[in-house]
Amino acid sequence: MKNTLYVLVLTAFTQLSLQSQDLQVKVYDPPIPYIGNIDAWGTDYVVSNTAPFGKPSGVERPNDTLYVAVPDSNIVPGAGMVILKSSNNGLNWSTAITISPSTTVFTKTKMVRSGLDTVYCFLQFSSNIYILRVNLPFANPLRPIFNGGYRDFDAWASSTGGLYVFLDSLGTNNIPRLASSNGGITWSQRASVTSSGAHPYVAKSGTGDTAMLLYYQMTAALADTTTAAITHARYRESAPGTLSSIAFLTGLIPAGGQKDQYGGALFGGAGWLMYTSGAPGSRNIMFVSSTNGGIGYGAETPLAENPNADEYNFDIQYFIPEPGGVHAIYIWDSTGGPSNATDKLMFTSAPVNAPGNFAAPIQVSEHPPVSDITRGYKPFLVEYYNAAGDAAAFWVGLDGSNRRLYMDRIGSPVGINPGQNGIPIVYSLSQNFPNPFNPSTKINFAIPKEGFVTVKIYDVLGREAAILLNKDLKAGYYTIDFNASSLSSGVYFYKMISGDFTDTKKLVLVR
Repeated sequence: MKNTLYVLVLTAFTQLSLQSQDLQVKVYDPPIPYIGNIDAWGTDYVVSNTAPFGKPSGVERPNDTLYVAVPDSNIVPGAGMVILKSSNNGLNWSTAITISPSTTVFTKTKMVRSGLDTVYCFLQFSSNIYILRVNLPFANPLRPIFNGGYRDFDAWASSTGGLYVFLDSLGTNNIPRLASSNGGITWSQRASVTSSGAHPYVAKSGTGDTAMLLYYQMTAALADTTTAAITHARYRESAPGTLSSIAFLTGLIPAGGQKDQYGGALFGGAGWLMYTSGAPGSRNIMFVSSTNGGIGYGAETPLAENPNADEYNFDIQYFIPEPGGVHAIYIWDSTGGPSNATDKLMFTSAPVNAPGNFAAPIQVSEHPPVSDITRGYKPFLVEYYNAAGDAAAFWVGLDGSNRRLYMDRIGSPVGINPGQNGIPIVYSLSQNFPNPFNPSTKINFAIPKEGFVTVKIYDVLGREAAILLNKDLKAGYYTIDFNASSLSSGVYFYKMISGDFTDTKKLVLVR
């Protein structure tokens, strides 16, 4: 008997014929509020109270709306996948979409946003690939792309609304390329990228019409993908659904040595390619950078080499506000073994005008990150569409013996650059630097018009610890030199208020 996919939008059923187990999709309009353990803005807080079954992902729209796909049956009973939505940059969450039954295990998700401001979620169930249109659902919101025969995939959406999927064909080392010009309703197969590749990774550039593609370069004699060379390719969209290859850098990272993960970014004429080097217990994150948009790359360099720790499970994303550049997060593991209370989630960034100069890493997590190969856990970044270049870090973390999906907002330590004539265009509050610090640090902020500005320090209980500023200021850029000699070691928060603008960030004092 042929299995059937059922799609539920509100209360209406529509039937599609698929060779997969029965699935049901439900769209909640309005979304149902989801009550998590929400803490103060700027610290770790819970997005999901239980550990996902597979790899979660997320994306933001420019209207401060966040979407996160979580393969988890415990958020909504009976559901195997939940799309959570926040309309205030992550402060509160609600359930927007569910996919059931709970026995369905989606091993990978990839959320993307097109230039037409449509959000899609690509899903892998067994060896099948689906697309879910999130914020503007189809009549049938969950659609199959291909059934069976694929062990991995990656996808991106262009600035014109074109959708592209790169597939890893199980057992053949073939990477087919699929395209859709009508929002994922129909797909066409283009020429294969290669017949000797595995595990495609794709990252959209800052312009939205160009993408970086990375994959393991396989040979007939090479069965272990993690020791293969890494090939770098660039594609450019000429029309929605139509790509042309610009250049291939075959074997950019040579074969040999264990490379469990790779990723990259293109932005503003710069390029970055990162990968892990070494076996568990002695892994470092290496990178190469480009100053000509990925045409050529420099020498391999450690991101933050530490001989006493493992560094792995990273994510890298570009950010737009001037000067532009990339953010990166990764797991710092002092033991090289199972996840434990000493593991940390670290954050760093590099500007587009000096792509090889990453800032000193800082810790962004109070809850130790979890690494689980079986479930594919990796921390991921979601970039904000704001003038400060902020981002949200998501990771599965430990709360005692419990695993939860956490989020924390982080700011760019690259610095502030003046707008036209030295007058800011928008309000902004930057992450203090250095952070952690002892005992002094700098806090940069900007106000686009004259007004009263307050900047205060609070402890983790919300008690006022210091008043840094409480006066009228003219429009401009400002730096506060904060000396915390009178405070004890620990986590604090600084809050800026000016007119209708309010922002809070975390700082860590270490004696």
